[in-house]
Amino acid sequence: MKEALVKKRVKDLLIKLDIWYYMPIPYGRIGIADFVCCVDGHFLMIETKGKGGRQSAAQKFIEEAFTAHGGTYWLVRPQDLDNLETRLEAFKNEQRKTD
Repeated sequence: MKEALVKKRVKDLLIKLDIWYYMPIPYGRIGIADFVCCVDGHFLMIETKGKGGRQSAAQKFIEEAFTAHGGTYWLVRPQDLDNLETRLEAFKNEQRKTD
């Protein structure tokens, strides 16, 4: 599965679950994930990869910096799509509990 299809499936789920998201303009800042989301006040970055895709060094750096500051970062591959809706719903519910 190509990365473009993974992005579309993620975007469709974010819309369905009413999760605010932003897709940075390509190359706005090297390493920023495909989706920057806010889930009940908690920031979540989602980087998508197609079959065989790998994170760049810049993406790994952003992931480490982002999580060190309390954000959550997910790498979503084609095999992750089957349970992504359940995972996003659980994440939303967990953020509501911490408020």
